[in-house]
Amino acid sequence: MAGASEIILIHPGQGAAGVDKNGFKLPLAQETRTEVFAAKMSVGCKEFYQAQQAGREALMKFRVHAAEYEGQLFAEYEGKRYKILRTYTPEDSEETELTLSDLSERSENGG
Repeated sequence: MAGASEIILIHPGQGAAGVDKNGFKLPLAQETRTEVFAAKMSVGCKEFYQAQQAGREALMKFRVHAAEYEGQLFAEYEGKRYKILRTYTPEDSEETELTLSDLSERSENGG
């Protein structure tokens, strides 16, 4: 991938549902981190304003090989973690575009 950057795709660990047969809480699953090469892209005006209307800020966009993106919820770039705000895979394409948003923005529940 020309002009490639390295990003880490992150799937957070899931909380345990309940307790084991002895009544002990089950441990949390570890997050999975997958390092991939990605092409950094600019965020378009239309996409920027659509994110703003939804209370988010589209900070950056990357293009990765579609086979490497497996529904991860977060990405890390240059040591900072971001939420994957939107994904787009053009028809008949082997690449997926990931739009990233800052984690410090308000959450969906208003907090």
